[in-house]
Amino acid sequence: MTVFDDSLHPDLVDLDARIRIRLDSILQAEQEAAAVYARRSTTLRDRLIDLEEGGVRVEVFTTSARHRGTLLAVGRDHLELGSPEGHVIIRLRRVVALGWG
Repeated sequence: MTVFDDSLHPDLVDLDARIRIRLDSILQAEQEAAAVYARRSTTLRDRLIDLEEGGVRVEVFTTSARHRGTLLAVGRDHLELGSPEGHVIIRLRRVVALGWG
């Protein structure tokens, strides 16, 4: 799609291409800024919900222990982690770090 119609004067063809490139770069910059904002504004609970939906194995560090497994549920103030050793429920206020992958 061109900014101008197809009956452009030959001198305007270059201008049309430059405007299109400029608008594409502006759109890309705005999308990157929105992605950065989304990453910075998500909470621990938001990240946990995303990981739960993806079925990703996680490592949860609390104030007193380290737990590994798959997120089975994320509640308002807790998470449930399942592993071959069993299930554990962890209060979110006790989580100090989170790893996944």
